[in-house]
Amino acid sequence: MDQRKGAFTLIELIIVVVIIGILALVAIPKYFANVAKAQRSQVFANLDSIKQVQLGYYAAYGVFKTTFPINLTIDGETVASIANLSTSAWVYVTGQSTAVDCAPNWYICAYKQPGNSCAYCICTVSGGEYSASSCTP
Repeated sequence: MDQRKGAFTLIELIIVVVIIGILALVAIPKYFANVAKAQRSQVFANLDSIKQVQLGYYAAYGVFKTTFPINLTIDGETVASIANLSTSAWVYVTGQSTAVDCAPNWYICAYKQPGNSCAYCICTVSGGEYSASSCTP
């Protein structure tokens, strides 16, 4: 007489657990890579927003603004404004640099918190990354 009545054996359960473990080994690194890619995209979108307002500010006043908020006012009307986009994860700064590859030496950087473990920096005028960027992709 068969006494199993539809129960799983220990070997069958071990095989299922091993298969789930293998799937997790493949899926978890892909998940974290996608999260990092999404964060990088958000940071560069924020840097580009700051860059656009900085360029407008420079066109109107002939200088770049070094502090936030950056408000572009023409004829008494605010046409562009950007507040500090810093969060608990990223801090945004803008300023002058001595980097040769960032003419005319104005930059915008996003530093990862805590501890500024990496930074994404772009040149204000060209928008291209320059050597101060230190995050690994």
